[in-house]
Amino acid sequence: MPTEESRSPLTRRAFCASAAAAAALAALPTRRAFASSTSSTSITSSTSITELHRAAALAPKNYPIGLELYSVRRELARDLPATLRAVSQMGYQVVEFYAPYLGWTIPYAKDVRTQLDALVLRCYSTHNPSASLMPGDTRGKAIEINQVLGARHIIMASPPPNTSSLEDWKRVSGQLADASAARPARPACRLPQSSHRVEDARGE
Repeated sequence: MPTEESRSPLTRRAFCASAAAAAALAALPTRRAFASSTSSTSITSSTSITELHRAAALAPKNYPIGLELYSVRRELARDLPATLRAVSQMGYQVVEFYAPYLGWTIPYAKDVRTQLDALVLRCYSTHNPSASLMPGDTRGKAIEINQVLGARHIIMASPPPNTSSLEDWKRVSGQLADASAARPARPACRLPQSSHRVEDARGE
């Protein structure tokens, strides 16, 4: 009497055997991978650590993915620690705080920095109203808090009201230059301008 295996063109035993063989082949390194591994071994033995670091610096870089926290502003206002944890768990690596952070005290900013470090989150920039980069106490506080957070860029979200003419933009440019000169040398903070309301301003 024919068995189930003899009736089927591909028997269960043959299928199991072929699957095992395929798995074994998949585990073997390809010729390219093998050549690469042996090549890297010989390079390591004949190349200095400094040269390897130089080569690593020239290799393609992985850029961290960040989130502007304005997009979760309601959650942030309700529970900042829980919001930061949720953002970190989603896989984000960088966050950008926006205007309400200017209401923080310095001790609170330090506490936020501690939370960021614990979650392996970085704050490279903040989004600010124009007042935070104009002469006055607000500018000094913005610079100090950004230093605490480790931010490199203090971004002005939009220019002061009624900034439209070329002369207006020259005045704003001078104020930004003054703010840049006022910032401490360490850590470095740059003062770029965003373009929420003005996408393109040209002097004819």
